[in-house]
Amino acid sequence: MMIKCLIWNIRGLNDPAKRRAIKDMVLANIVHICCLQETKMVTVDRQTIADLGAGKLDEWAFKEARGAAGGILICWDSSVWQAVDKAVGTYSILVLMEDKRSGSRWCCSCVYGPHEDEEKE
Repeated sequence: MMIKCLIWNIRGLNDPAKRRAIKDMVLANIVHICCLQETKMVTVDRQTIADLGAGKLDEWAFKEARGAAGGILICWDSSVWQAVDKAVGTYSILVLMEDKRSGSRWCCSCVYGPHEDEEKE
């Protein structure tokens, strides 16, 4: 199976136009996994995921923004992928995915960190 991923530095996910653009891309391209950086969101709920994934992307891992910066979201189609394990770090999310049909596994990672030297660890 060909994996279809959408990876985007969205620069703020609170904008309804950006949410619509993601939803349109998910539907038009039959996206299985979506990785978004710089969401600038502190929380994500099931309604947010439904807005983005058009009912197709229904599971997720999330790293909240710090103030008005950062934030990472990985969401996926649970009819295709199962999350075997998740790890949320300071500037990253890793999700060990398993294809429900073949049983093959791979690790999806999404990273977003500060660009200023003094902010880096």
